[in-house]
Amino acid sequence: MLADCGMITDIDTAISQYEELEKRQREKYVIQKIGSVSKEPNYKNKTLYRKRVTYQDIYKEITAESYDKLIQKIFDFVSALDDDKTQFMDTSFRAIYKIAHMNYVKTTNRSSQTYASYDNYYKRFISEDFEKTDIRTMTVDYLKAYAKELVTRLKLDKKTFNKFKSVLNMAFNYAYEYEIIKRNPAPFVKATDFVVAYANRSMPTTETKIFTIAELEKIKTEIRKRMTQKKYGAFYALGYAILLSILTGMRAAEICALKWSDIQLYKQRIWIHSQQLKEITPKGQPNTFYDVPWTKNEKRMDKPTGRYFPISYELNALLNEISEKQRKLGIDSMYVICDETGDSIKTPAYETGLRRLCQSLGFEITNNHAFRMTLNSLVLIPAGFTVTERAAMLGHSVQTNLMYYSFDPRDSELEKADRLNTYLEGKNLVPTSPQSNIVDIRTKKIPQAL
Repeated sequence: MLADCGMITDIDTAISQYEELEKRQREKYVIQKIGSVSKEPNYKNKTLYRKRVTYQDIYKEITAESYDKLIQKIFDFVSALDDDKTQFMDTSFRAIYKIAHMNYVKTTNRSSQTYASYDNYYKRFISEDFEKTDIRTMTVDYLKAYAKELVTRLKLDKKTFNKFKSVLNMAFNYAYEYEIIKRNPAPFVKATDFVVAYANRSMPTTETKIFTIAELEKIKTEIRKRMTQKKYGAFYALGYAILLSILTGMRAAEICALKWSDIQLYKQRIWIHSQQLKEITPKGQPNTFYDVPWTKNEKRMDKPTGRYFPISYELNALLNEISEKQRKLGIDSMYVICDETGDSIKTPAYETGLRRLCQSLGFEITNNHAFRMTLNSLVLIPAGFTVTERAAMLGHSVQTNLMYYSFDPRDSELEKADRLNTYLEGKNLVPTSPQSNIVDIRTKKIPQAL
């Protein structure tokens, strides 16, 4: 669908494409308005470019040092007199999105992953008919009808709907700013008008979101087993990364960027303030990775400060083990988790390795994110940390912690009853022979009402 739309994979290429597209659009506009323009120097001993222009009964001689600059000057002169600058432009949604996206790349400072994400959203949510439609004819009702059909067909939640909306905003905001449209309908398309039908969908169950203590032990056992096997190498970086995630709830990209200088033993804490990002490169070329001095929740902050996670006895022992292992193998690395050459491991490799390990154990849960939710639900909450403390340690908001990270432990009702009885017995709040007072309601005869 977008083969001819020229979606970008490289920032420098995108900027070049954007500038070239601008030149072509200006040249087409000028030629349609005033006729051909000489591409050869024709003034002052053929050192300058000159064009005598008469437009709307106004005459002007325009001179420039190059053909492109001459076209620009003519464009500025003619368009200032013209009410409709778009009559010779391709104003389909696809064309406007393309130039808007290139302008976004040129005028902002974001990661290549962020730029690429918009193209991915475009491919996912924009239909062939929609992208061919003239953006100038798209009304509020037209956009709302398309949004309703999209939400119904894909069952979008609010977060996913907003990804679709980000594509609309990019194209329509650009079109409005550059006077391609006189009214911007995009702000009137709101998630609350469309996703309410799916707002009451059942939340994911505990079984599909967090590990049990027994499952964590199986993962640890499997890692320790692999550390003794030659095929996993002398330094099993994946295993150490998983163990670190279980104990700290760090994001995958944060683990891959963690350095020894971030381990503040004198304060018994880890400073989590960096993450690994991937530079999107042209097709056929290997991806490159780099560290940035902010975490996922800090990317919009002017002065990110990171967060701190306390070093428990078990975490301290793990860090000492990793350090000693690297020393014995002669691995000289700034990274806590690295390969045998000392280079950082890459986030996709970590996530793939974790998924395969969990699948080999027969688990349905296979992602690093589950370790964050498990730590919050099975360790931090029972340990008595407040929701504010938990949110600060994991690097998100209080609301996020309560809504998406706090799950009921996956115990059976009998296990819950045992836990309740243990607590009550400790408080001397149950009779000495509790079973004698329990009535089996399945067999008890209920008297009829009088």
